[in-house]
Amino acid sequence: MRSGVAPLLAVAVLAACSDANQIPDATFTNAVDTVVVYAISGTEVFRPSGYAMTQRSPVRLDNTSSADFGYDRTSDGRDVLLPGAMLGHPGSSGVDPGLQLTTQTFDEITLALTNGYTTLDTVAVSAGDVLYMRSRIPGSCFLGVPAYGKLEILEFDRDNRTITFRVLGNLNCGYKSLVPGIPLQ
Repeated sequence: MRSGVAPLLAVAVLAACSDANQIPDATFTNAVDTVVVYAISGTEVFRPSGYAMTQRSPVRLDNTSSADFGYDRTSDGRDVLLPGAMLGHPGSSGVDPGLQLTTQTFDEITLALTNGYTTLDTVAVSAGDVLYMRSRIPGSCFLGVPAYGKLEILEFDRDNRTITFRVLGNLNCGYKSLVPGIPLQ
């Protein structure tokens, strides 16, 4: 009887280890939001000038260290995004929030990229630009990996010094799907 149990246990262990996606089921729904953020310079300090993907929210830069990026309009008229480390909000465990321009449309992006993010330089943007986003490592992620997302620049309001963008962030630990709904990957 014992000789039959060992092979069954071995098969069960191998089957459990063969699943490359051994992470808990996703619990957060991926959803697209439209967000407005104010320029860092030339606007009141109480206006949100950053965005925190893991909070799915614009944030003020004077009272948080969780901004994944900020927005500014330079003195020569360029619109730029500043990754978290440039705001004095570096990530933990050596993973800084980052941005990566792409030629893909917002809807064409279905999976996050894991490498190639700009973390220590400004990213010049124009209306219509699409970017991949990488957050800092969320404290709730037991795997120690960042969250991923995508954004599309919709418009700039020169008078109010704002940027409007649509964004989708996947807050599920270890998941990289960038489509609306409960992610499967």
